[in-house]
Amino acid sequence: MLGVETDAQHFAAAPKGIVMVQSRVGLADEFCEPAEFTTIEQYAAAVAIETPARVKRTIPKEQVKTVIHYQDVNYVVSEQDVQAVRQMAEGYAAALKRFPRAQALLQPRYANAVDMLQKAQSGMVYAGGNWMTKQEMAASTTGTAAPGKALVVQGITLKDAKLSGCMDGNAKILHADGVTSFPVDKLSEQEKRALLATNPAIKSFESAPTPARTTPAMPVTASSQPTGTSSSARGPSQGGASSKTSGTATLQFQALLERHRREAEEIDLNTENNVDELKAAGVLVVKGLSIGMPFELVWPALAGKLKDPVVLAKYSEMGPAFKSKLRDCYAIARVDGQGKWVSLGSVCPDGDGKTLRLFGMERELIKELFGAETLSSKEFVQRFIDEYEIPEMTGEETRRPGPYIGGRHMGEDVDRRWSYIFKDIRVSFNEHVSNGRVTKWTLFVTSLGDAATKFGD
Repeated sequence: MLGVETDAQHFAAAPKGIVMVQSRVGLADEFCEPAEFTTIEQYAAAVAIETPARVKRTIPKEQVKTVIHYQDVNYVVSEQDVQAVRQMAEGYAAALKRFPRAQALLQPRYANAVDMLQKAQSGMVYAGGNWMTKQEMAASTTGTAAPGKALVVQGITLKDAKLSGCMDGNAKILHADGVTSFPVDKLSEQEKRALLATNPAIKSFESAPTPARTTPAMPVTASSQPTGTSSSARGPSQGGASSKTSGTATLQFQALLERHRREAEEIDLNTENNVDELKAAGVLVVKGLSIGMPFELVWPALAGKLKDPVVLAKYSEMGPAFKSKLRDCYAIARVDGQGKWVSLGSVCPDGDGKTLRLFGMERELIKELFGAETLSSKEFVQRFIDEYEIPEMTGEETRRPGPYIGGRHMGEDVDRRWSYIFKDIRVSFNEHVSNGRVTKWTLFVTSLGDAATKFGD
């Protein structure tokens, strides 16, 4: 007797990504074969997968060129959501060029991503499994706040607010300036009651509708990430945000900044004196940050050294474009002129959230903090050595052919790393050069226990 597959079984068996397999170490990308998987477990010596045909396969680690994960896109309303779709399309395009033998698996997803991007750029929104106009979306949710009456949520004023649903623990709120999400567990009981009152069809946040998931996905590599598929890639500008709208990211930024300032006023510690004490004790302090320092001092330390304000934003709350970043870590972030999140680096607390266990800075933040706008990588390393009285930083360099496009490799990719171990702390500075152009700088400081963590993945 044939069994009937349930929806849960079907979802569990749906493809989650592909492993690009090389038959020998160093095989060119264009000859790597894809192995699609529904489940994957990565071990020190091998990767174990189960295919959509429910065949289990073990792949030796040295044969794994890279892993490309699929991520669902299930809500396209704000500019940040559109940016995530744009990055998804760019990621598939880059992966198709790099791995031509994966075309049968990636081409349909790329075409779907392009179709989604075109719809989104035309002004349509995607929610509840359907494409619709913004007017249709507003009309599809019964109940609304009284016209002109504003709700204050987490210190942010939202005019004509209407609770539209709940997804991944976040309450989605339609309002006069667009759509804003708030973590449900951060809302007060009074805020919850006020939001539920805007939509009689939703009795509680547990019963709030969740938009259905769809198949398009953004590839994110777990190792050997190809140039152009980084989750921090930026597509061509599609026009700035309206001056009359704040945008979800802008509202989140303002709320976080106010919270940081309020919390900093309550800290009964002198940041500068604390840093001096750490230095006197022989602790490596880099621009006010040190491993093991109280996490509550991280934002004040950075805020006092930067010209423009930053916030510490949870990657998990910054939207789909940042979901591949380090778990339980915070981005050192700003919002750009188009109302989109920009990550300048990362800070990660320990398990109980009380002390700093690792931090990383990307190129823009490095240049701003160190005044290194005109320095080359070697000049910056020398300045770092001089400033922190480090005996030396050992360097290594890896070269490989650039992306394979149009039947030939485009230039050369070069990765350079300088590192130094100070007591039980590792400092590393990384530079990536693609076809003669510097595309990435990363300064990473971590305890040796966390040294295996790859910053930015």
